[in-house]
Amino acid sequence: MASSTSRPLYLVELHCALRDKDFERLGRAAEANALSMHATMLGAWPPVCYWQPETLAILRAIWTARADGLPLYATMDAGPNVKCLFLDNDQDAVLTRFPRLRVVDRGEGSAA
Repeated sequence: MASSTSRPLYLVELHCALRDKDFERLGRAAEANALSMHATMLGAWPPVCYWQPETLAILRAIWTARADGLPLYATMDAGPNVKCLFLDNDQDAVLTRFPRLRVVDRGEGSAA
């Protein structure tokens, strides 16, 4: 197995967050990784941007919710779609802020 010095820092952060069952650390690392990927795409020549105005609006709403105390994080693939990361016990609060959100349940008995 590779040492932690040969792995990207975000993988070390994700591993530690999972090991420690630290959701906020996991959320920060996942969101930072997704935003970093999009920053790389924007910094390419020619720039690549899949975001739509709604993409940034949703990200800002997530950041506002988090500033208001809701542990909610975003992740994204290479497209414009935002995925929300939150704990089960915060689902009602998340759905109040994002009523059109489609929740994908990880299933009963799944590992956190």
